[in-house]
Amino acid sequence: MAKEKQPKETDEIKQRLESYAALQRKIDNQIERLENLIATMGSPSTPNLTGLPSGGGDGTSKIERQVARKDELEEKIRSGKNREEILKNAINYARSGNYIDFGALNHVDKNELMGLLEKAGEEDVDGHTFAMLSEDLDKAEELVYLLDNCGEIVADKLLVKVLKEQYPNMNITVMVRGMEVLNDAVMEDAEEVGLTKLVKVIGNGNGVAGTQADLLSQEAREAIEKADIIISKGQGNFETIYGGGWNIYYLFLCKCAWFSERFGMERLKGVFINEKDVRV
Repeated sequence: MAKEKQPKETDEIKQRLESYAALQRKIDNQIERLENLIATMGSPSTPNLTGLPSGGGDGTSKIERQVARKDELEEKIRSGKNREEILKNAINYARSGNYIDFGALNHVDKNELMGLLEKAGEEDVDGHTFAMLSEDLDKAEELVYLLDNCGEIVADKLLVKVLKEQYPNMNITVMVRGMEVLNDAVMEDAEEVGLTKLVKVIGNGNGVAGTQADLLSQEAREAIEKADIIISKGQGNFETIYGGGWNIYYLFLCKCAWFSERFGMERLKGVFINEKDVRV
């Protein structure tokens, strides 16, 4: 009997070790994010989508400075020759905007940021993933868009705007953090940029730097459960919601060593992938 049980016991131990290792990687990554955030807090030279310093003492908010670049970004997005190209451009700019993460980078370089935004329209969107998304969008009734950092919210709004225009019969719900945490987007940011006038925006009910399913408010959980499509921005959302069994399209840049290693990509390379295609 002992010999028969041994393989099962060995498998259980192996599974536990793998779970512990995965948890340790997540903890290490969060520690890295927090250390980098502490290193950048109070820095007057950290840019946002305007390319201008945050906290520069000019009396304008971080969102107001972003709006200054909105028209320029939207013009580049709409330079696409057809609706497919326009949507791809919007995806690329939203993904490049994910560079603005004070919790993952100890230095947000203005020139590097602007270079990423300039190249965004030239980047390729993964054809396989885009085809999957297009097929899902054609039949979707409910889409939930999970915001990440407040510094990229203008680019997110432009992607949401394009989605709403191209799929007018689809209900779009944008989800922000329920309370302030790190540099993540909250309801105040969504209101200031005018996102609340465009689509329904809800808080997730907590202050975790991500979308932790078991901590969501009832409203947020119901929105996730009934969504035909979820677009998840940023590394923090991926870390917390991956593996939940939903139809999620992840959109972010690899900014931490753990993510670069996991996805086999260089630093600041873009990820656009469906939950089904992620290989842990």
